[in-house]
Amino acid sequence: MKASVAKTLVLSLALTGAVVAQDTFEVTISGDESVAVDGTVSFEISGEFTSTTPENMGLAFFSIDLEVVGPQGVELSTALTMETGTDVQSFFAPLGYSIDDTGTAVGNDLVQAGGGQNTINNDPAAEPFEPFPSGAVVEDIGLSGPVVLFDNGMLTIPGLVDGQEYTLQVKAGSLHANAITGFDGNFYSVDAVNVSIGSSLTFTVDECDQVAPRILAADEPDSITVPCSGYIDPRGENLTASELVITFSEEVVSLNDTPVAAADFVVTSTGSAPGISAVDILDGTSGAKSVRITLDAPLPIQQWTTIKANVKDLCDNVITDAGDLGNVDEEDRIDIGFLPGDIDQNGQTSPLDVFAFRVIINSGLTDLPANACSAATALDLGDIRRDGDVGPLDLFYLRRLINGQTVGAPLVTQSWATESLPPRP
Repeated sequence: MKASVAKTLVLSLALTGAVVAQDTFEVTISGDESVAVDGTVSFEISGEFTSTTPENMGLAFFSIDLEVVGPQGVELSTALTMETGTDVQSFFAPLGYSIDDTGTAVGNDLVQAGGGQNTINNDPAAEPFEPFPSGAVVEDIGLSGPVVLFDNGMLTIPGLVDGQEYTLQVKAGSLHANAITGFDGNFYSVDAVNVSIGSSLTFTVDECDQVAPRILAADEPDSITVPCSGYIDPRGENLTASELVITFSEEVVSLNDTPVAAADFVVTSTGSAPGISAVDILDGTSGAKSVRITLDAPLPIQQWTTIKANVKDLCDNVITDAGDLGNVDEEDRIDIGFLPGDIDQNGQTSPLDVFAFRVIINSGLTDLPANACSAATALDLGDIRRDGDVGPLDLFYLRRLINGQTVGAPLVTQSWATESLPPRP
């Protein structure tokens, strides 16, 4: 009952009060001018007095109806959300005279979005105003510049089609506003003012987004990046990999719009870098989502090798190049180390790697070293002989690597017990 009485009083003020002829309150909508087919438009609604008379003490009330005009009807009850602007939060006085500050959806319209403040300094114990308490009256709203009426507006329209155009606007004839025009110590004078719709928000549907592609870490959904960035290959001296697979967050092409090829990748190393002999596209329709890179030589031993991609997505967003960040995974490159025997992935081979191997075996191949990159497996770390299994023969080979047993098979040329990698680039 309280709400209905309050709403009636405010609407009465808005619609029947005397119009201050020279004063005009203007409302504008600003926000995103394009939206992806599955995206959301952000917006805000502001208001400002564009002409005033000396007695104008600021906004006392406003209400608007919103609509979206476009190729299809939009059900605003589910498509739109917004919040009261921070500048006018106290403008909606608790139990003061206000209507719903988020509006009410009626079909494809959002009606009576707005609010007001209690402009009667009444005695809570007096009739007929009891039980409405004295509301906080905030002067100068909308006089010194635009005031944000609604903030964090979000509009999501299902079924968007590339190239469509929509407009979020104040419905013609729906805008009403009151200004405070005086105070006698108990009551504020409130009068209706002229109103103006300054701007609407027109946005175009664009199938492209503004998000740059990136190389996915191997444990992210839909990723087959192998090995994961930061991985240190601990296999025997002559058994390192010569190919790897990189998965991107979306399909990519070369910077000149051709399919990705060897020229779109750069291999560097803290030692002598191998080249690229082939790039095969494994997944993708219009571009490449995953590629297999074949090197023309094994990874250099006891060094870091970096493979960097110079590509862009199908919307011309170029992959981000933030440079070498050390232990932080970069979005445009992966780092792979090669240090025989480094089971615990700390960049140094020592007898402790035997202990790390035993932990992997004793846990049923599930307890991996904390330093291992996110998608490393027991086979990546414990299959020293690279025969597809982790077992006693791998431990035998690991001991030979650490002790430097150069006589007999498998081949070991030196002791790796105190060897280490340079810092990760």
